[in-house]
Amino acid sequence: MCFVDQHQSDRSYRILSGLYLIVLQEWGWVLEMYGFAISCFKEDVGPIDLHLKMMSQPPWDEKMDPYYLLHYTYGNDYTLEGTFTPGKIGAWRFDKRSYSEKPPPRNLGAPPDGMKNELVSESDLNM
Repeated sequence: MCFVDQHQSDRSYRILSGLYLIVLQEWGWVLEMYGFAISCFKEDVGPIDLHLKMMSQPPWDEKMDPYYLLHYTYGNDYTLEGTFTPGKIGAWRFDKRSYSEKPPPRNLGAPPDGMKNELVSESDLNM
């Protein structure tokens, strides 16, 4: 595995060539995650079982089935009417990055009534 680690950043750089610094600034560690995955493939590390529908990632995924895991990768931003606002901070918001310095409050407040994403439900966010 050390050999893969040594070449991970180099592969990320070569794949993106001139865009590396721009993508690194926007994606951060995610770029290195893909560099690691590609390095594992290139160095014939395996077998690794992958399940395409293993992990749901709201707000892009809206239902739990057929997924096994729920991962809040992205911010969940909605208008007060329940419309998803990708790329914009919504009037109602759940984003794990908002709580990197302190834990979330015990009651985040219910999502807007018009929101149709069952993965971002009141019961999930008020555990």
